[in-house]
Amino acid sequence: MISYIIFFIIIQYNTVFVYMNRFFAEFCINTLVNGIKIGYFDVQEDIKVLRKISLAVFIFTILITLAVVYIKSMRIVPDYKAINAAPDEIITEIPIEIKLSHWSLGYMKGFEQAIKKYNDTAADYIRLSLLDIPQYMYEETLNMLMASGEGPDIIGLNEELINPYINRGWLVDLTKYIDNDFLEKYPEWALNIAADPVYKNKLYAIPSSIVTYRLIYNKDLFKISGLNPENPPTTIDELKEYAIKISNVCKGERKYGFALPAGQDWTGFVQSMEGPATYSGIYYYDYAKGIFDLTSYEPWLQAFIDMKKSGGLFPGESSLKIDSARMQFAEGNIGMMLATSWEPAILTYRYPANCNWDVSMPPALSEDNIGKGAVIMTAGSCYAINSKSRHESHSAEIWRMLYSKDFLGDLYRTGAELPILKEILDDDTYKPDIRNFEKFIPTDMDSSYPGILNGFDKWSRMKAYYSIITEDVSVSAVLKEESVRLENLFNNRLLLTKSSKDDYRNMQFDPLNPLRK
Repeated sequence: MISYIIFFIIIQYNTVFVYMNRFFAEFCINTLVNGIKIGYFDVQEDIKVLRKISLAVFIFTILITLAVVYIKSMRIVPDYKAINAAPDEIITEIPIEIKLSHWSLGYMKGFEQAIKKYNDTAADYIRLSLLDIPQYMYEETLNMLMASGEGPDIIGLNEELINPYINRGWLVDLTKYIDNDFLEKYPEWALNIAADPVYKNKLYAIPSSIVTYRLIYNKDLFKISGLNPENPPTTIDELKEYAIKISNVCKGERKYGFALPAGQDWTGFVQSMEGPATYSGIYYYDYAKGIFDLTSYEPWLQAFIDMKKSGGLFPGESSLKIDSARMQFAEGNIGMMLATSWEPAILTYRYPANCNWDVSMPPALSEDNIGKGAVIMTAGSCYAINSKSRHESHSAEIWRMLYSKDFLGDLYRTGAELPILKEILDDDTYKPDIRNFEKFIPTDMDSSYPGILNGFDKWSRMKAYYSIITEDVSVSAVLKEESVRLENLFNNRLLLTKSSKDDYRNMQFDPLNPLRK
């Protein structure tokens, strides 16, 4: 600061001195031009006067400079040492802003309301703000923010993002911020969502909610098409048959039998295939054999192709986003969709349904496969702390709040999320009064599944699925090729982590009771 003042004074003095010399030179020239004779002693007297003026201006400039420096020094500047102190040691008057990103395809307004409630009751020194990221651009936007070092303090992650973020060192090990009392509330599968032998018992994220899968259907379109509205399809063949019939009966009315929102990987192939297919006892990982096998999805994907060719699908499925599909369903233009526990709140608050809609269990591959497996419950948003956050300790404070009963209960009440904690699910004070929501609450036919070895790219299987519905390719060949690729990556990961395939194989695996060892 002192060196800055000295430098500034020198610059100001030189500026004033040069300016006054120029003024005196111009004065002499102008005087001579006008023919006025000036004596030597008169000029010396004028120089003295000019120097006095120069000195006065110089002193005035110094005073102004010192005043400006003093005013600037009085501004409140964040004390980062104080910001990272414990809450009771905070001495700055500026609230700390903790930025949060939230991955969810559910009712975002309910989440925003819960954050507002927290901010209204939180201490003055801290504020939680939600990043406004369109969900259909969530992954790419978050990737760019994280790569640039501008990511949120608390990150909402899905299956696609968890392991890549761990491998890049972007997440904080949470074990130093949570104790056994906290961990005991969560099931083992939830604690293993981001676990891997190579992570050496570190914990980076825990799911705060679960997602369940069902079929939703428009009973009005069923009646119009001559279908029994009390008998939704129970197999994939029936789904295809009903969809084609609805589209044919309603031809020219822009109403279609089935919607496949394949414009987003998750909604196109997890929500619309992998999740519901577990009701038939199949999954992309065969737990009994300990291998990746996607070939069981061939009948499912072939049904999508057949509906597309026959007009049973809502047009533009390859670019159809979930919100567009929801809007069309709410307006009564879609007969059936495979849906999640996020849908009831969306069809009540965001896109109020103008049709009589109902819910059923997902269709099975065949009659023999009906109820052969529990419908998988997958993880909702998993929160982690950014390793580059300047407010790690305060982010940890907020992180714990996001998993509190009050916060998760508020989300449940609005239908924004289905909580993972049974104590909240069983608490009547939190149960939402939303049409058809109760049909998505887990039953004995819903279950989480054991974890699969992490640390390699399982998500790129979505590219294989997408190529099948958009290109003229052999369904069986693409699925076999992707199964081999996944198996090779799996085996390489086992070698790297010095693990055995037996650690991820259960010869007695029961799809109806997936977590039983």
